[in-house]
This record gives sequence, C-alpha cells and structure tokens, in this order.
Amino acid sequence: MEITHNIAKATNKTIKWHRAFIASNCDTARIPGDDWNSVMTKDEAQAWLWDAVNKSINARGNFAPLQSRDEDYNVKRDYYLLKDISKRIRVYQFNSRICSKRFAHLLSKHSEV
Repeated sequence: MEITHNIAKATNKTIKWHRAFIASNCDTARIPGDDWNSVMTKDEAQAWLWDAVNKSINARGNFAPLQSRDEDYNVKRDYYLLKDISKRIRVYQFNSRICSKRFAHLLSKHSEV
C-alpha cells in the first residue's frame, strides 16, 4: 500500500507540473527528472497528459493492456485455423491464448483418427 501511495504522489506531482507548463507563457521546458536535459513543447506536454489520463482510466476500469505484436500475429494465424475448422480440416492447437480459451472445444484430438 505504501508503494502505491508513493507512486500516486509522484504521478500527481508530474501531472501538476505538466498542467502548469501548459498554462504558462513558455514555449518549451526541460523535463523534470530527465538526466539528458530533454526539452518538451506544449503539444508534447498535452499529449503526455492525455496519455496519462487514458492510462489511469484504463487501469481503474480493469481493461486489459494492448496485446504485443507477436500476440497479434498469433490471433491472425488462429483466424485462418478457425476458417480451416469451418471447412472440416483438423486443427490440433491454436497459437494464441485467447483462442485457446475461447475455442478449445473445436480442436481435434489425436485419438480421433
């Protein structure tokens, strides 16, 4: 609980800094806590703020994070496997976890020869 509270305080501080920068007359600002002294524009700060708000909403809503690129490819492969099943072609396993859970009942068994 202590760690979550510290993270929330740090995030709140960062959000306040971005809001203050967007409201200021400055065109650019150095990113606080950045070791490379990177510079941020107001548009970049606004984009960061929107991204932080969206991540916060998704975290509280228990939405699953986006899939990795490999998982996307696996789902696409499974799409073709499902088409094969509809043509009565034997399929023994799926590539993605999503399809393995949802369509496990459609898989053929090696003992059904």
